[in-house]
Amino acid sequence: MRIVIQHISGHEAGRSESFPLGTVRIGRDESCDVRLDLHRDLEVSSRHSEIYLDPARGLRLRDLGSTNGTWLDGDRVEDAPLPSGARIELGRGGVELRVRLRRSLREWLTGRDPAKPRAAPV
Repeated sequence: MRIVIQHISGHEAGRSESFPLGTVRIGRDESCDVRLDLHRDLEVSSRHSEIYLDPARGLRLRDLGSTNGTWLDGDRVEDAPLPSGARIELGRGGVELRVRLRRSLREWLTGRDPAKPRAAPV
């Protein structure tokens, strides 16, 4: 699986990025995976939020103590489940992103996640 992030608004509007399933940090700092413009996307904190995989609870969105908050489909969140197709706002009325999960071709053809080990034959 891959996390696909589409930039709906902001300086990067129209751009899409794809990341392996895991932790994806979002902000204006150069250490972030999804890097927003330091001088134009001012409502976004340096290290604003992150998308992460919790093995027990699935894909989640967490605010990293941002100044203007993280909004998921219109609701302010601190840490919440992140369904595929969800809309994230970085600051109320700020940069909008859409998040989708995409399966690899191998996953579609075989019906299994290549990152998961196969069960040992009995």
